Amino acid sequence: MPPKDNKQTGIKSIARKDFIAIGVIEKTHGTQGDLRARINIRKPITEWAFLEIQGKPVPFYVQSFQFTVEDEALIRLRDIDSIDKAAFYVGFELLMPKGKQRKRDLHREDEFIGYSLIDDQLGLIGIVEAFEEYPNQLLIRSRYQNQEVLIPAVEAFIKEINEAEQTIYLQLPEGLLSV
Repeated sequence: MPPKDNKQTGIKSIARKDFIAIGVIEKTHGTQGDLRARINIRKPITEWAFLEIQGKPVPFYVQSFQFTVEDEALIRLRDIDSIDKAAFYVGFELLMPKGKQRKRDLHREDEFIGYSLIDDQLGLIGIVEAFEEYPNQLLIRSRYQNQEVLIPAVEAFIKEINEAEQTIYLQLPEGLLSV
């Protein structure tokens, strides 16, 4: 008799709520099934791509991924090997699991200006005013307790980026924002 639910098997089902949209398939490219996508992150998709099909994320193995310009990429997915097969996916959203997205790099910093900064211990710190680029370091400029502060934009400090709420959740080391 099969198990009644996924809790008994330890298998986690894929739910749309666990993903964020990172782009859209705009058109086919060539005759071998390549897809051209507009992407709002600057991080290559290396192993799995998820497309939203009938409201659900469907995984596809990535055979190749190449940025063509800043926000466009060519993607070749396994088993999509003709222009006819590729044409079916035009207009579908490209998704990324939230767990992988939450600590993404902030090199497209212009899209995060105005986001709220919330720390686990301090609560609301302020709003992202700008990004400052220093040698080997990207810093977030904000105001905390009426003083300008610079916060390293590193994965170790960023817990989550919630685009829907326009919020960056942080876990800063104690004493970093002593003013």
